[in-house]
Amino acid sequence: ALWTPWVAAHWERRLKREDFRKSDVSALARTIRETLKGSSLHLVGHLLLGVCRIFFRQTVQLQDDIEELRAAMLASDTVRAGGVPKAHALA
Repeated sequence: ALWTPWVAAHWERRLKREDFRKSDVSALARTIRETLKGSSLHLVGHLLLGVCRIFFRQTVQLQDDIEELRAAMLASDTVRAGGVPKAHALA
């Protein structure tokens, strides 16, 4: 279970999009906290860096999915007819 955050910390490009998507960040953090209590700070730091990179990639993937959905909705005929109100950007 700790292989994914270790690889994310050191060889991020080795992981596929699906590896990032299926990782449970809260479970990884809980596993690190509970099982590695007596481990070195260096090891725990590397694993937590990997968890942070996984979480970052998950948020980027979510943002990409949202943008794809938004573009598809704007391109559809129902939206052009006024089905969904436009969101105004905050200043």
